Amino acid sequence: MQEEIFQIKFPNALAKALFGNELLPSVTSSKPFLNWQSNPYSVYTVMMIDPDAPSRKNPKNRDFLHWLVVNIPGNDVNRGKEVVSYFGPKPPFGTGLHRYYLLAYKQSSKTIRLAEINSRAKLSMRTEAKMQSHINTNQYKIT
Repeated sequence: MQEEIFQIKFPNALAKALFGNELLPSVTSSKPFLNWQSNPYSVYTVMMIDPDAPSRKNPKNRDFLHWLVVNIPGNDVNRGKEVVSYFGPKPPFGTGLHRYYLLAYKQSSKTIRLAEINSRAKLSMRTEAKMQSHINTNQYKIT
């Protein structure tokens, strides 16, 4: 089953992100539990972005960063370094449906260091973090 490749469960009612389903902001206010097939001897980066910020019609803050964790051993996110704390989705009123992507990357080195992140908007984290390869994606939508 495809949804088993990169599982995303939210603690509020244990809602799951299932490749584009719609969830309520109240359900996604706390950081999710993640699980993916990983090599326990590799390290990974996970990020959550909103490509529709502030709206799909005007995405001037495209790829708004909602969460960033680096240096994750295997898939144990709690042992990684949280660079940008989790900021639950709260689309501005009247901006329509927003898509939220959770992405996992295998790192090319055991430890990566990122320059200080001063803004959550318009980041190109894959380039900055020098990831080896994108391994998993899952998404959900919120209005």
